[in-house]
Amino acid sequence: MAEKPLMSPETARLLDETDWSQTPLGPRENWPSGLKLAAGLVMASGFPMAVRWGPQLVTIYNDAFMPTLGARHPDVFGKPLIEQWPEVADELVPLHTAIMRGEHPGIFSKDRFNKVTRRGFSEDAYFTISYSPIPEPTAPNGIGGVFVTLLETTEQHRKDQQLRHLMHKLEDEIAQRTRERDRVWQLSEDLMAVTDFEGAIYSANPAWERLLGWSENELRNLNVEDLRHPDDAAAAKVQRTRLASGTQKARMENRFRHKDGSWHSFNWALVVEGDLIYVIGRHIDTEKDVSQRARDSERDFRTLVGAVIDYAIFRLTPDGTVATWNAGAERAKGYLANEIIGQSFRKFYTPEDQASGLPERLLAKAAREGRSEVEGWRVRKDGTRFWANVVIDPIYDENGRLSGFAKITRDITERREAQLTLEQTQAQLAQAQKMDALGQLTGSIAHDFNNMLM
Repeated sequence: MAEKPLMSPETARLLDETDWSQTPLGPRENWPSGLKLAAGLVMASGFPMAVRWGPQLVTIYNDAFMPTLGARHPDVFGKPLIEQWPEVADELVPLHTAIMRGEHPGIFSKDRFNKVTRRGFSEDAYFTISYSPIPEPTAPNGIGGVFVTLLETTEQHRKDQQLRHLMHKLEDEIAQRTRERDRVWQLSEDLMAVTDFEGAIYSANPAWERLLGWSENELRNLNVEDLRHPDDAAAAKVQRTRLASGTQKARMENRFRHKDGSWHSFNWALVVEGDLIYVIGRHIDTEKDVSQRARDSERDFRTLVGAVIDYAIFRLTPDGTVATWNAGAERAKGYLANEIIGQSFRKFYTPEDQASGLPERLLAKAAREGRSEVEGWRVRKDGTRFWANVVIDPIYDENGRLSGFAKITRDITERREAQLTLEQTQAQLAQAQKMDALGQLTGSIAHDFNNMLM
């Protein structure tokens, strides 16, 4: 047995109860077949639809169409278009009339702007609308009315605007970061370069010419092997082999040749990304006592770490006891150094994470794999929570024994909230695109309906 089509309860009742003999359409039993079929299709649809019939464009709509009208419903049911939308009648009436004269085969308009009056005041509204002619042999020009499908996109339009604003903001931030990176590249006193694993040089910053006399164009025609001292090749090869086997970072010290033939020593840091190696070389005074250089480096490092306020950087003993504390840790977590040094770093984790053993697992992973990185909720001294990016690296002594861990924590709550907002807006945009496709499908259905009537 065939299922009965889903009807619009309220407007279907109005359709039955209205005294159509008092309207331009006349008694319902005398309606032409095109109008009866169109009204039946509208009432059976769950999508916002309406039929506007005759010279006065008397409108019959379904329940899904009602929210668009607001407080005007039900007074405008069965009334001419000019009474339904008086504020846009000057535009809509000529448009519908042109369709009924056969001057337009049909119209599909996306995000059409209108000023509408609802809830007692005027407001901006956006609609995706399809207008299609309804054939009727007894009507002038063979067209009796206009079949309307409508989807209000006001809210989605607002969200699209927010998405565009957010995307512009992100683009501006990326452009700013790019400018900052370019300034560092241009002004740095350290050598910076991008190479592959075979030693080919893809790009180099201006410091190369200042320190070694080689221009970037000249370096692109050279290989690292052409510049490095032959006696340092073996040690460099060991480090590059480690990088090729999966190690992400490496350090080495060796001598590079100046364009005038002299040799200069550099301390290099290398980082792998994909098939490329990013390198930074710090010039070293070869006459300086090596041990003094190490002491100076350690002192500078401690000063740097102590001054950092955007990152919590501190050291843990092998069992997770806090051993050092910087200004960034005090700012992020709220503890003074004398309040936290000597206590377990478990205090920074939520009760749920403590119960699950997450702090211990992160230390174990760092010791086992050489690094542990995770994002999650952390707890400040006052009990408030923040979303953090945490990196834990193991520290080994000169004999290769684990002596503790270096822990870096960054508060990224704002970045996470911005990302969630972006993902939510993108999901809403995808939903709007689906509804747009549905609107076009509905327009196609209306076109097929017209062909059937013809």
